[in-house]
Amino acid sequence: MIPPPALSPRIFRQLRGFTLVELLVVISIIGLLAGLAIPAISSGMNKAKEGTKLSNLRGIYQACTLWSSENSGRVVPPIFPPDANGQIPGWQSFLPTNTLGLQNRSKTPRSKDIFVDPFFKGYNTNTWWNCGYAMNTRPALPAANTYIGYQGGSGTIIEMRMLALTEPTKRAFIIDTDGTYSFDPPNIKAGSGARFATNRHGGGLGMVMMYDGHVEKLNMDQAFLSANDPSKR
Repeated sequence: MIPPPALSPRIFRQLRGFTLVELLVVISIIGLLAGLAIPAISSGMNKAKEGTKLSNLRGIYQACTLWSSENSGRVVPPIFPPDANGQIPGWQSFLPTNTLGLQNRSKTPRSKDIFVDPFFKGYNTNTWWNCGYAMNTRPALPAANTYIGYQGGSGTIIEMRMLALTEPTKRAFIIDTDGTYSFDPPNIKAGSGARFATNRHGGGLGMVMMYDGHVEKLNMDQAFLSANDPSKR
């Protein structure tokens, strides 16, 4: 009987499998690389969402500017009197977005139109007006403690002209919120209603669009001053 050929040490090393130590080292390296990559990917996704959000806010401001120009320079009110069907339209539904090539939300609300904050996790098409943004109801503060827009059963509109605004570069127009579609400036620190949302952009900051159209990230105290007395910011 002819004995099988002996394997050389070099061939034996090539045929043997990984040792447990080697496997553990490889797994550790893969885990380390994954741990480094995931934050980078997450940061990149957040940057992309922020870009989308800023683009959305620019579109909203365009729609507001167009509405004002077609309505004697009035400040856009957060809410209008009931229509013929008894529906009370909020600012998202009566802005002329269709003329800008944007979606008209009064017909087909969906989760990815310009009126929905991409960071807002509470959006529901059944309550499409709660979209993560809220509009200022009292833009004349502290000079005049007057709401603009629809006033209860009277059906009257309290008007304000854009030219009457003071500090438009510092005055909050639209803010991040987890509440409804309009905000009362003195109450944005409250625990209910349209409270200013500071949980979306890190560092206790939320986005605020001013009446001149530019957007800033502010903390709660800065947003409160911007909405109530921007001259003190």
